[in-house]
Amino acid sequence: MLETIVVTSGGNMEGKTTFVMNLAVLLAQNEYEVTVIDFDPSMVALNNIAQIEDIPLTLNNFFSGEVGLDDIIYSGLARVKVIPAGMKLKDLRKRERIKDVLERIADESDILILDVPGGLDEEMIIAMSASLSQIIVLQPKVASIRNAIAVKMVGDKLNTEMMGVVVNKYYENPEVEIDDIEKLFGEILALVPEDASVKKALSYSRPAVVASPMSEASNAFKEGVEKILEKLSSFGERELDKRDLISRKRLLGTFVGRG
Repeated sequence: MLETIVVTSGGNMEGKTTFVMNLAVLLAQNEYEVTVIDFDPSMVALNNIAQIEDIPLTLNNFFSGEVGLDDIIYSGLARVKVIPAGMKLKDLRKRERIKDVLERIADESDILILDVPGGLDEEMIIAMSASLSQIIVLQPKVASIRNAIAVKMVGDKLNTEMMGVVVNKYYENPEVEIDDIEKLFGEILALVPEDASVKKALSYSRPAVVASPMSEASNAFKEGVEKILEKLSSFGERELDKRDLISRKRLLGTFVGRG
């Protein structure tokens, strides 16, 4: 495993899961083995990437001994793997066999993405502790920026690398200027405009980059992923080995090492 990424936001309805879906598919299209663990109760990522509409078997079923691990790993678009958690992050720490699950994911994935509900709470902090890198999704509004700053501060304290921010529902003359967002958070990976194609894609249970690959939003997602790919390709072999080691240690240490 090369990278563990948690995609965060300061609150709900910021566009976080929409970005996760498109990010995962685009990374997979660039020949990375990608796994998404879906901790969102609505399972939107699972539905849109793996095309699973009914409530599926989850990690809960695996831990209860009802099914094997292969039964709760769903293969979706561009061969992205999605694992529905069916439980909260903090509950994973109490489960036996969690080490087996995480080692399997680490061995079979280049990139692991944790999709957690928005907001700064215990779930978010656990996800950041388990991840090497963080991407924050926010909107160019004062309230959204204020909440996102709190998320970034926690990530900094946990030494979770700030990979960049995605500015969602971007529009001309926003409440908060892009230059100010950049000063607060660092690199802006993508400016995703308000785009009807995103809602239309969701209505068809598809990521926008699949349903409307030439739309403005899809082009913005692609630009963001290109920047992420540049970051990953800039590492030498020794750096990649080190990142793999750190990713594994953070992931296992968060859920296994602390019991």
